[in-house]
Amino acid sequence: MPTPETARPLASLASPTARAAIPTSEHPGAAASGAAGAGAAADAPRHDWTDAEIAAVHELALTELVFRAQLAHRRHHDPTRVQLCTLLSIKTGGCPEDCGYCPQSAHYETGVERQGLLPLDEVLAKARQARAAGSTRFCMGAAWRQVRDGAEFERVLAMVRGVRELGLEACCTLGMLTREQRLRAVPELLKMTDDKTLDDSTRGWVFQALRDITGASIAADAAAWRAWWAQHRSDFRG
Repeated sequence: MPTPETARPLASLASPTARAAIPTSEHPGAAASGAAGAGAAADAPRHDWTDAEIAAVHELALTELVFRAQLAHRRHHDPTRVQLCTLLSIKTGGCPEDCGYCPQSAHYETGVERQGLLPLDEVLAKARQARAAGSTRFCMGAAWRQVRDGAEFERVLAMVRGVRELGLEACCTLGMLTREQRLRAVPELLKMTDDKTLDDSTRGWVFQALRDITGASIAADAAAWRAWWAQHRSDFRG
């Protein structure tokens, strides 16, 4: 006779790791993983997923995934509140990528009117309107395959700085960035490590972005990162 462990369906193996703290539902098609609140290690973002773990999560029923997402959300956020965000297209249409689903692609007649990169003042005015309407995050999207160096990239950086100075979170979708362009973000990311308005999850992604960009393996310690960057920033020039 199979034991309870060996009798579990394949979908039950989708528990991210043995340390996972996301309980499944009581549906017979899902198995119980670790108990909720099993520790901070279970809640920390992971970047070491194996192919088998990813495949197991992929095979879960949609309703089970939604259930687990709700449990994770409720551990970190008030379930009765949502964050208000505003998205602005700062450069519209004319993207050279051939994405059949996207109205921004230059390869199709979609009725989207092309518009160049918006002026800085106009973007910041929209950000102020968003803040007045209750948004705490301002997102800027540009229909590029890759943002080019020069005046346009400098304007985007000024937009990000301006939005942050308004007390808003800022995010961008700009297409691909070169290594040199990503390094330009390090000073702003260092400022964000001390931003008390960020929740722990967002701050964790800030530190992970610093690791990804620089290749340094430093803990989530703002002072340690500033000291490391002051010592090594010249290593990344030219």
